[in-house]
Amino acid sequence: MLSRKVCTIIRKVDTVKNSAIWVKKGSRVNKLLKHHSLIKYVGGGLVIVAIVMLATVNAHAIKNQLNDWKLLPQPERLTELYFTNPNNLPSTYNLSLTQQFGFTVHNLEYRNTDYSYQVLEQNSDDSQTITLQQGSFWLKQNQFKTVNENINLNNLGSRVKVIVNLSNINESIDYWSNWSNT
Repeated sequence: MLSRKVCTIIRKVDTVKNSAIWVKKGSRVNKLLKHHSLIKYVGGGLVIVAIVMLATVNAHAIKNQLNDWKLLPQPERLTELYFTNPNNLPSTYNLSLTQQFGFTVHNLEYRNTDYSYQVLEQNSDDSQTITLQQGSFWLKQNQFKTVNENINLNNLGSRVKVIVNLSNINESIDYWSNWSNT
């Protein structure tokens, strides 16, 4: 048989739906239960702080791993190639005149890039192609370069296409020029 003191500290109430343990206010058991709840909250908070700190310290490694798994958006790599002054491209040619034009390259590859270019002349049915100029240059990310060219066209027919080809990235632009005796 239990002592009266123990019976007053803990009383068990049984019902059909639930059972509960009632603890006397101010008792050691009540204090222990309060500390237990406090420990749960403090422990949970410490776990959250530890996770945040680990994520902050290892952010670079986590980002690299997510990039390797292709879970983060990847930048689109591209190069812009365009005629610097497209409204003033030569529309006619003859063998004694030098044509002048410029083209611009804008590096948006998200890395430093070497560019090799060729200036080509091609007849209207694409059966003949002549290399007129060639060169190369290096650009940093988001850097521009304008190349000015002076070319003498050959007589490949009454209408020829002048092509600027960036051979290492397979990108090109062109314009047409018609034969003129003047």
